[in-house]
This record gives sequence, C-alpha cells and structure tokens, in this order.
Amino acid sequence: MKRYIKTWRLSLLLAITAAACYSDKGNYTYDWLPGVVISGLKDTTVSAGERLRVEPVISSVITEAYNRQQVLQEFRNPDDYTYAWEARTRTKTLRGTLGHGIVLDTTINLAISEEAYWVIFKVTEKKSGVIYQESFLLTVKNEIASGLVLLYEDAEGLAELDVAGVTPAGEDRYVAGVLGQVDFPFRDGGANFVEFESARDHLWVGTGTGTGWLNRLTFAWKDSQVAQVHMTQAKPAGYTFQDMVYTSGYWFFVTAEGEVSPYSSNAAATGMICASINLLPPGVSAIDEKYQEIKIAPYFGGGAINSALFWDETNKRMLKCPINSTATMATPTRLPDTESFHGHELRFMATAGLVTGAVLKTPAGEYLYANYVYNSSGAAYEYRPEFTRVLVNTNGLLDQAKNMTLSHTTTPFIYFSVGNKLYVYREGEGCAEVNTGGVAAFGEITCVKSLYEYAKQAQLIVADNSAGGGGTLYAFTIDPAESRQLTLVKKVEGTPANVKDITYLY
Repeated sequence: MKRYIKTWRLSLLLAITAAACYSDKGNYTYDWLPGVVISGLKDTTVSAGERLRVEPVISSVITEAYNRQQVLQEFRNPDDYTYAWEARTRTKTLRGTLGHGIVLDTTINLAISEEAYWVIFKVTEKKSGVIYQESFLLTVKNEIASGLVLLYEDAEGLAELDVAGVTPAGEDRYVAGVLGQVDFPFRDGGANFVEFESARDHLWVGTGTGTGWLNRLTFAWKDSQVAQVHMTQAKPAGYTFQDMVYTSGYWFFVTAEGEVSPYSSNAAATGMICASINLLPPGVSAIDEKYQEIKIAPYFGGGAINSALFWDETNKRMLKCPINSTATMATPTRLPDTESFHGHELRFMATAGLVTGAVLKTPAGEYLYANYVYNSSGAAYEYRPEFTRVLVNTNGLLDQAKNMTLSHTTTPFIYFSVGNKLYVYREGEGCAEVNTGGVAAFGEITCVKSLYEYAKQAQLIVADNSAGGGGTLYAFTIDPAESRQLTLVKKVEGTPANVKDITYLY
C-alpha cells in the first residue's frame, strides 16, 4: 500500500506539529492521521468484453505515537473517502477510469494488448487529500475466433471500429471502440473502408487522412503499420486510399482520384502495393500514340491471372488487365467494342463465384446486366452475351439504388437498398422487396454486404439505423430457389449508427 499527501498540507501539518512539540513541555499524546491499507488485489487476465469484479480488502490503521505500531481495524467511515480504478499502460498513460466504487464491477472494453495494463485503485480522503493506492496487472486478451467488423464515424466524426464476434466456445463477444483504444492516428477525414487480409492477419483500415492496419490477434497498432511501408513508390505516411477491393485472389487499392494499385498479398513475407496501373500505353489509350492517365472506378471483376476487369471512367469502357503471379506487373488492355460497353455508365460490378456481373446504364437510360464468366480452359473471365439482359427498372428503383451487391450463391442475385427497404432484382420480373418473415423492420439501411468468407454462415449482411438511435446488424441466409426469401441467422442490436463498411474477421 502506498500513501500520498498534497505538499502544502504536509508542510502545514509539519509546522503545526513542530509548534505543538515546542510549547507542549512534556505532553506526548499526539493525534496521528489514520491510515488505510489495501489488500486482496491479484494480477488478472480477462477477455475483451468480459465482465470483471474485484473486491479489495480495505482496513483502517491506528498508529500509536510512542512505538509507531500499526494496528489494523475494520475500515471506518467509508463515506469520508472517494474511490477510483484507473487503467494505465506500462508507461503510465491513462487509458480510462474503470469505476468509482469500493468494488470494481464492470465490462472490460480496453484494447487487447501485448502488454498488461496497470490498474491502480485509489482511495482518497476527502478532508485531507491523502491518497492511498494499490495496483494489479490486468491482461486483456482476444478470444474472438471470428466476427463482423463494423466501420463507422463516432459522434465526433472520427473513424471507429466495433467487432461483433464469437469466442472459440461459440459465445457472443462485442468489442467497441477499437481504433480509439489503440490510438490509431488516422481517424480524421471520414471512414473509407475496412478489409481483412488473411494472408498476413492484417485488418486494414482506410480513412480520409491515412491507411494502415491492425494486428488481427491483438488489434495492436504500431507506427510502422501504414500503407507507405508496403508501397513500391515513396509516399508519406498519411497517404490514403478510398477503398480496398478483393477479387478472386487479388487485392487492389483505390484512391479517390481513381488511381489503382495492385497489392501482391501472395508474397511470403511482405506484400507490395505496386505502382498505379491507370496510365494507359499507346494503342490502349484514347489518344493515338500517346500515354493517357485515366480514372478507374472502384469496382473490379474477374481476377484470374490474365483477366482482371476494370472500368475506365475517363473513356467509359471496360478494360482487361493481365496481372503476373505476384501482381508486380499489370498493364490494361482494350476489350473489343462489343464487350467493353463503350459510352455506358457503370453503376456496380462484382464477382460472385465464377461470374462477374456489371450493372450498366446505357446512353438511352436503360439498365443492363452484363456477365463475364470464368473459362477454365483459358483461365480467364470472358464476356457472355447470351447472359446479358436489359433490367426492368421497376418504379425507377434502380435510379435510387444504393449499397448494391451480388449474393454469393450458385446463381448471383442483385440486392440493393432504397431508404429503409431492401430489394432484390428478379429475372424477368424487376425489383421486388425482400421477405424476412417479419423478423426485420429496417430503419434507414446504411450498408449491405455479401462476404464470401462468411457465406457458410450467412450470405447477406445488412446494417441500419434504428429509430431510437444507434443501429442494428442483421445476417441472413438466402433461399437459392427464391431470392426474395431471407432467413435471419443473427441479429445484433445496439450497434453504431451509420455503418460505412463491414468485413469478416476469421
């Protein structure tokens, strides 16, 4: 047990004591300040999101003036003291106050860390300001075997992450405020994307001011964990990306200006974010015998070594991009005009299974669904005109569509949201509202995702804003024979509002 007293009070106490000794002339009975002894604190390990209860043993100390012998008694006058449980790092940086009672009983939402926290229990006498304290080490471990990671902006507009996960034993575990807890430095400028790169257990986060990653096992953050470390072209640490897109074995980083950089995540030790591929060579560019810098849309398809598919927003056409096995070389080539949909507007493109689907708007205002199907003999995604069709724009819903995605089922279905409604496009019928069996009354839908790695548990993830504030997360399976029919697998209430992006951690 350690005791502290404010300096001025100590000086005053010494002065008064000295004066008393001088004038007392033989009276050796003193009023000593009672002390406090704290015991019963032990080093503890908990999981993030677990409830922790600590009951310390507090005793009052009576110190006899003559022999200074300490006698412990039952704690007296507990209302004369205040209490605080402070969590600090090993360098004594305050991470938060866990409680203000004699007994600590709280849910631990401290960041998972490789180093234990120093939890200090302070008992402060109100009258004198004397502080008594004891401490113990608290290790916060990550028992999330898998889970959905939600990217959003908090009340102050800062990017933040929550994880709705499960433990190896299958118990639900929710970890809130990960970025704030680990002091992720790039939280300003809006929330752009979150993606999990399983090859190196990196949880990538992109905001308006920077892109970096957290360690998957500990959520730990270090200054070296920035995109710049991976880049083959020198960039400042705050260099950022708008999106990070995966398609059939390859990652691509996209800036807000439409620069696209392949990421060689298959490298054994350290991946490389390669030079941007949005510079078209002569013969591919729209400028005869000259290079042309273009803007590429943040939607990719294909993914086989010689047939990644990009959309050239500058020239409004589809490009094919052969990529070598490490993604260190990639030069787009031009598709034939009959396959490139030159002059159209791309609304959405994604790959589901062996099919890449693209939703395009023609110059005349019609909507097309174009298909590029994997051909194993040529190891490429090839345009299939027999599967391309005009979409029925029911009540103009496709004009309002947001959060468009392809489901990961045998036959890809197109899902999208309009306000608080979730729709699916049905072949030959147009847009139809989904049926959840009455288990979901959506608020404003902010994010709809189809996550390939999560498909064994649920094919469609939906985040919305609840009427009373906050949000709700839904995970559905899809009836492969009836695209309108969704079955609720999991519902998590009290999630953040305005979720921007979702990924699956496994």
